Amino acid sequence: MRFIFEERPSDSPCVERIWRTHSEHAGTFISQAASQWEVVVTKHDGQTTFTLRGPETKATPMGVQWTDTEFFGIVFRLGTFLPHLPPGRVKDLRDVNLPEATSNW
Repeated sequence: MRFIFEERPSDSPCVERIWRTHSEHAGTFISQAASQWEVVVTKHDGQTTFTLRGPETKATPMGVQWTDTEFFGIVFRLGTFLPHLPPGRVKDLRDVNLPEATSNW
C-alpha cells in the first residue's frame, strides 16, 4: 500500500507538524518508529474517529481495512504530553480511540 502524504511544519510550540493522506484501497504498510505521539483523525463512510497514537519503538506492519478513507494527523513535539495519558500508556500500538466529536453536547 502506498500513501502520498501532504505535510507542513507547525508554528505552534507544542505541535511539530500536521499531515494528511488518503487511502484508495485496503492493504498493509509499515508504520515507522517514532519518538513523538500524535492524534490521527480518520474519516470513512461518514464516520470520524479520533485516535491518540503513542511513540513506536520499532517499525510495525499495519493494515488499512477500508477504501476511500481520509486521514489527518497532528504530530506533537518531543516532550509534549497529556498528564492523564502519559506516552508510555499509548506506546507501541496501544492506541486510544476517543469518542466521536459531535455538535450535540
